[in-house]
Amino acid sequence: MRILSGIIVSACLAFAGSAQDTLGDRSELSRIDACEDRDPGDIAPFLMECESHAGYRVMMAASEHSASLAFGDNGMIEQFGEHPQINGLYVALGPVIEWRHREGEATPYANIVRWRAITPVYDEANGVMTGEEIVSQNVLVVSALRPDGPVSACHVAYIDASEISGANEVAHRVAARYAPGFRCGQSEIMILDLFSAESLGLID
Repeated sequence: MRILSGIIVSACLAFAGSAQDTLGDRSELSRIDACEDRDPGDIAPFLMECESHAGYRVMMAASEHSASLAFGDNGMIEQFGEHPQINGLYVALGPVIEWRHREGEATPYANIVRWRAITPVYDEANGVMTGEEIVSQNVLVVSALRPDGPVSACHVAYIDASEISGANEVAHRVAARYAPGFRCGQSEIMILDLFSAESLGLID
């Protein structure tokens, strides 16, 4: 997995952004907060199957503090190995997957999932957890979907939703512009902060 930083992105790529990127595209949603346990084997401490969409089986591998997703059966282990660099006591995904479809097409070409780094608040004075949580990072992960490829999905971009207002629309534009031509295992994953997203014309 290769990662292209926001600064390098802004220096090496120059595209004019506009709402034309997503013209005619639509979103459909599925959920990952009511998954069923599956035998994890040697994959992870926990393995769950979540709501599928348009023929894509959605699997979640999890441990006590982290989780990752795979879409489709091809290259599942490779998919579980992809994740943004976020730091918290544990990682929360979803609770929805946004599937991006071209106009008139039943099969999605990309999806978007929110990843959050969460740390529970500890009251040192009283020695108890308060029940509150701090979200230290909020990242939208855009994945390209390749149902017939050796890996049926792979990460395209990590978008800093904590910094970028309107990050959902940025994710739509990234999906429309970059996911169709993205080469899983070869193309660099984009890390987009406010500066790089503006530089690429992804923000109006």
